[in-house]
Amino acid sequence: MIDNFFERVKNLLKDKNTTIKDFLETIEVNYDTYNGLRRYNNLPRADEAMKIAEALGVSVEYLVTGNEAHRINGLDKIPMNGSNDIALIEMYRVEAAAGTGREVAEYYDVTQIPILDRFIYPYKASQVKGVVVKGDSMSGIQICHNDIVLFVPEEREGDGVFVISINNKVLVKRLEFNPAEHCVRVLSENEKYAPIVIKETDGDVLSVNGRVIVVLHRAV
Repeated sequence: MIDNFFERVKNLLKDKNTTIKDFLETIEVNYDTYNGLRRYNNLPRADEAMKIAEALGVSVEYLVTGNEAHRINGLDKIPMNGSNDIALIEMYRVEAAAGTGREVAEYYDVTQIPILDRFIYPYKASQVKGVVVKGDSMSGIQICHNDIVLFVPEEREGDGVFVISINNKVLVKRLEFNPAEHCVRVLSENEKYAPIVIKETDGDVLSVNGRVIVVLHRAV
């Protein structure tokens, strides 16, 4: 079965004992327009997507992506009455895990995922990238296995959670910079994993690919 906006709507309506036509008439969304969009797998306008999602008791993020969006920090900065346009975010086909990999900056095989524009506010879609997380090293702050993290390559300074590369291994970790001791502490959010201290004199090569701003949790 195709996993898209329209199939998710169809599946959510199965238990409501109603047809899609009756459902759309109830919430004042034109059925013919909706059916035309479905035929070519084009998304409805943002206001119509919001109506559909609210009537079904889910988020637009779920209908569009199958994921629920969760912001690590800055929830107070999201404009609740702001833009509901859809932004297309470039996803690098590389997993942010503790295995052998390639640096995000050198990995050009990309796809795109849609997300509500206001969830990356105040950034533009062109400023944000994404990778899939593997493992449980950041589970303490609800970054879990198979989640998607969105990050901003332009932001690489200061303490916080980042997508990084150490010797070409792509990771999601918390960084604490210590200029006085000329080192960086690379921290997990799971007691099973010990901190890593990287000094300027070490042979390890640390590359900061960008600050994490959003986590997309899997719906199942």
